[in-house]
Amino acid sequence: MVQILVIGLGGALGTVARFLLTNWANRLFPTAFVALGTLLVNGLGCLLIGLIAALFQARGMAGSAGWMFLITGVLGGLTTFSTFGLESFYFFKAGMTLNGIANLVAQLVLGLLMVYAGDRLGRIWL
Repeated sequence: MVQILVIGLGGALGTVARFLLTNWANRLFPTAFVALGTLLVNGLGCLLIGLIAALFQARGMAGSAGWMFLITGVLGGLTTFSTFGLESFYFFKAGMTLNGIANLVAQLVLGLLMVYAGDRLGRIWL
């Protein structure tokens, strides 16, 4: 139960951070060529998950309450793209290049297909 609360608190903080950072970036650059706010939180999330995972693993703390709070909670609320990046990185780091490429392609293609499917379903139900 405590673990769920720790993750939930981290998730709430990450979600609020995502909202604030995305809105800040979009206000600062309203005519950006890309979705700058989303790009910012995804890039920041990937940087932070790499840094935090390396630090926690070096100290034998992977899976600890701090890991759950920061990686599963805060960064999970900030962006799940960071988890996608970390998992893909681990495949490449382990020399499993084909798995890494397959993960990258599968996640992106499935994501786009599911957005398309959701859009189609939404239009049917309108």
